[in-house]
Amino acid sequence: MRITLDFRKTVEQNASDYFEKSKKAKKKLKGAMKALLKTKEKLKITESKEVVPEKPIIRKIKKKEWYEKFRWFVSSDGFLIIAGRDATTNEIVIKKHTDKEDLVLHTDMAGSPFVVVKAEGKEIPKTTLQEACDFTADYSRGWKEGLSTLAVFYVKPEQVTKEANTGESLPKGAFM
Repeated sequence: MRITLDFRKTVEQNASDYFEKSKKAKKKLKGAMKALLKTKEKLKITESKEVVPEKPIIRKIKKKEWYEKFRWFVSSDGFLIIAGRDATTNEIVIKKHTDKEDLVLHTDMAGSPFVVVKAEGKEIPKTTLQEACDFTADYSRGWKEGLSTLAVFYVKPEQVTKEANTGESLPKGAFM
């Protein structure tokens, strides 16, 4: 064991410092011994208990609906409303998921999603149309730019075409 003495202190002061350190160490030793005994008791109790394997929790994976890859919601009247997330999904929404009785909504600005109200043979009420218009405006570029009002129009699917006028071309995701 090595003891270092402070040469600026007297022998009595050095002895007193080491005596105080030894008292603190003895107190810590008592606490450490108590904690060790408690831990040993807990270990014995844990070891004596029979280990029962837990049943694995099996969660059913919900099958995604076809429309969940788009922006979508169900109106207060129960109509499904879907919208494209970008130019590619806009094209998919218009080309693959639009039926004759549906309505297509859009704003005058580029960067707005094409929104389709799925009629499924029913007449679309004004409340659903209003909700779809709000949805179209909310996801448009105009909303992101902070415009306070936006004009949203709706048409029948047969009025939407990918064919441009002679000499013109339409970019991906754009329709006439």
